[in-house]
Amino acid sequence: MSRPKKKKAEEKENTEDFSPLRRTLGVIFAMASCVFFAFSSLFVKLLREIPPQEVVFFRSLVQVIFVLPPLIYSEVPVFEDTKHLPFLCVRGIAGTLALCCQFYAFQHMPLADATVIVFSSPIFTGVLAHFLLGEAWGLFDALATFLCFIGVVLIARPTFLFARQTEPANEESDFEQITASLVALCGAILTSIALIAIRKLKGVNFLVPVFYVGLSSVVLTTGAILAAGSFQSVICGHSHEWFLFGLGMCGLGGQALLTKSLQLERAGVVALVRTLDIALAFILQLLFLDYAANIYSITGAALVLGCNVLVILKRGGCLPTKEVEESEGKLPEEKQSLMGTVKKQLYAKMIPKSY
Repeated sequence: MSRPKKKKAEEKENTEDFSPLRRTLGVIFAMASCVFFAFSSLFVKLLREIPPQEVVFFRSLVQVIFVLPPLIYSEVPVFEDTKHLPFLCVRGIAGTLALCCQFYAFQHMPLADATVIVFSSPIFTGVLAHFLLGEAWGLFDALATFLCFIGVVLIARPTFLFARQTEPANEESDFEQITASLVALCGAILTSIALIAIRKLKGVNFLVPVFYVGLSSVVLTTGAILAAGSFQSVICGHSHEWFLFGLGMCGLGGQALLTKSLQLERAGVVALVRTLDIALAFILQLLFLDYAANIYSITGAALVLGCNVLVILKRGGCLPTKEVEESEGKLPEEKQSLMGTVKKQLYAKMIPKSY
C-alpha cells in the first residue's frame, strides 16, 4: 500500500521541479546579480582617483572577509574538496584575469569600444557551453544573444561605428589599440571560461566559488601592486572608504547570485541575461551621474531589456511547451513515445524469434 503513495510523491516532486518558478529561478538570480553589478559599476566611476588594481584589491578583500564567517559557521570544506578543486581554481584565476583584462582595455582604448568587446562574452559562453558541457543552444538563444549584443553596441556606441566629433583625439598608437583590443577579447573569453567552470560546480556550496575568486583577486592584485612599487592610501573624508565598502558588498552579492544562477540555469542563458548589467548601469548613470541619453542608448537599453523579458517568459513556460521542453534539454512526450516505438521495432528485428 505504501508504493502508490511513494510513486505519487515522486511525481509531485518531479512536477514541482519543472514548475514555472523552478524554471525561472536561475534567470531571476542572474537578473538580481546584474543589479548588484550595475551598482558596482557606479561605485567604480565614483572612485576614479584610486588606481584600478587597488579598487579590485579592496573589493576582493571585503568579499573574502564577509564570505568567510558563513563558510566557517556552516563548516563547509573550502580546501579539502579535492574533487572540485581544479574547477574552483579555474573559476578564481579566470575570473580575476578577466577583470584585469577589462581594466587594461578600459585604460588603453575608448571606453565604448572596450565595453562592446567585453560584452561579446555571451557569444563565446553559448558556444563553449554547447561543445564542452553539451548544453542546448538553439535558434532562440542565438537570436536573443545577437539582439542583446546589438543593444550593447547601441548603448556603448563604439568609435569604430559611430563617429564622435566632440571626443578628444586618441593619443594611443595603432599597436596599442590592437593590443588593447586583443586583451579585451581575452577578457571576454576568460569570462566565458569562468562561467563554464561554475557550471561544473553544481554540487558545491555557492559561497565557495565566491571565496576562491575573492582570494585569487587579493593575491594577484597584491602582487601587481608590489610589482608596481606604489600603493595609494584611501583618502578619508571624501566618502572613498564608504564607496569601497559598498563596492565590496555589491561585488559579494553579485558574485553569490551569479554563482547560484549558474548552478540552476544553463551558462548560455545566464551569459545572455548578464547583458542586462550594461542597461541597468546606463539607467544608474542617468539618475546619478547626469548622463545625457540619446535615441541610440534608449533603443539599446530597450532592446536588452526586451530580450531579457523574452528569456524569462520562455523559461517560465509562457511560450509554446515544445520550446520550453527542448530548452530544458528534454524531448516532448510525442517524440519520446515515437523514439520508444522505433527502438522496440529495431530490437524485435535484431533478435530472432524462438519457437
